[in-house]
Amino acid sequence: MKTWKIALLILMMVLPAVWVSAADPSSLNGKWKLNMKESDDPRAKFQKAWRDQEKSQKPSEERGGRPPESMEPGVNAKKERPLAFFSNVDEFTITCTPAEAKVVDSSGKERVLYLDGRKSEFPAEKERVIGFLAKWQEDSLVIDSLTNRAGEVSETLYLSEDGKQLYVKMRMQPLMLEEPLTVIRVYDGVK
Repeated sequence: MKTWKIALLILMMVLPAVWVSAADPSSLNGKWKLNMKESDDPRAKFQKAWRDQEKSQKPSEERGGRPPESMEPGVNAKKERPLAFFSNVDEFTITCTPAEAKVVDSSGKERVLYLDGRKSEFPAEKERVIGFLAKWQEDSLVIDSLTNRAGEVSETLYLSEDGKQLYVKMRMQPLMLEEPLTVIRVYDGVK
């Protein structure tokens, strides 16, 4: 009976410490570089989803019957179309505090996401501005895009179990697709 009580006491002392360290925003801090081999290809996934949708039913006139130009083969994949916060970001440094997450990409462009419920805004193409809401949820940073032109976009950042890789899980519900699309980008820690 004594052993059981000691084990329970140790478990009660260790679990809160593990939970607190997992929910620490600074756990994402560091420099991260895109690992193309382990990441999904968003263009290929979108095209496959589009083809699958066309096979299952004839696209409506509203969707136009074909994918947008930016998703067709041969169109520049690096075109600046920020559907999501981490679109076209191959390398970045992130610094998280309980109040904000600061992201600086390889070109030096800095963006700050507020984690207290305030909206962050960033310029997009043609003088548009895209808003983002970010929050810390358990051991992940969740970023929701506030644009109605691209449909719904949500990104979840979380670490691999060993902490050496950062995953960015992007869930999109493009207006021209009936089913949501999930793309996972994998970033390696850079020392």
